[in-house]
Amino acid sequence: MAEPGSKLPSFVSHFESLTDPRALKARKHLLTDVMAIAVCAILCSADGPTAIHR
Repeated sequence: MAEPGSKLPSFVSHFESLTDPRALKARKHLLTDVMAIAVCAILCSADGPTAIHR
């Protein structure tokens, strides 16, 4: 969980209103977690899905 005073809950709240287009069987992780990881990876110069996965 995020540290007290962390900005992570605020960051994740931006994605909470998105509807999850994935099939129920494909939902291994929360959509907000996937979006947060993707944004962080892109900020670290990931240039596509393979780079985000790494």
